[in-house]
Amino acid sequence: MYNGRYLKGGIHQSMFKIIWIGAFTVLGVLLGNGAVYVFNRLPASWLCDYGEVPKEDLLMRQRINSTPWKVIFSCLLVACGVYLGASDPMYAAAAILLIWFLILISIADAKYMIVPDQLCVMAALCSIGFINYHESPLDMLYGALAGGLVMLAAAAAGRFVSKKDTLGTGDVKLMASLGFVLGFHGTVICIIGASILSAMAFSLLILWKKISMKDYQPLGPYISASAVIYILVIWPAGW
Repeated sequence: MYNGRYLKGGIHQSMFKIIWIGAFTVLGVLLGNGAVYVFNRLPASWLCDYGEVPKEDLLMRQRINSTPWKVIFSCLLVACGVYLGASDPMYAAAAILLIWFLILISIADAKYMIVPDQLCVMAALCSIGFINYHESPLDMLYGALAGGLVMLAAAAAGRFVSKKDTLGTGDVKLMASLGFVLGFHGTVICIIGASILSAMAFSLLILWKKISMKDYQPLGPYISASAVIYILVIWPAGW
């Protein structure tokens, strides 16, 4: 009788494993392909500053190539979904949706030096899927305030020292949006991580003479990468 229950439980676990692996594989492929499709069809006005007339490249329907990006994004999202889904499918679903928006934001900032407000709002709305993973909803508010205020202070300090804008308002909005998702603790870690990643990347680019000290580089991709690392590794581990 015991062996029968054990076998039945093992079958149920195997079926559940097959289902969530299949579900996140399909979802990851759809979102990975969709990232390229959606970015190529974002309104041109989203990818330029307020009141600016969109340039010709913004009006194109082939802003990024399907190859190899559809494969890269699909593999990334499938891997994230399957990895996180093993312990918590609900968390995994919320996580890969947020990562999908961060992919779009990173492309926009890397390619056009702009962080669309609309995508920041959508990223913030992903916080709904993470409500149960915070001790209190207030933690989400504290995270948003911390993210926005720290980035505003950094922007003001950069402006004071260099006499020019060193941090875009889009980065401030992005960090505030992520604060709703990550909470106070996660936001602090994300800011530290983004600072380390960007400093390492900028140092290497300067060393390789790809950029100079005066060049402005997008920070959005590093904020997004730091947030993804926190969501994939640090938060699930309870650090």
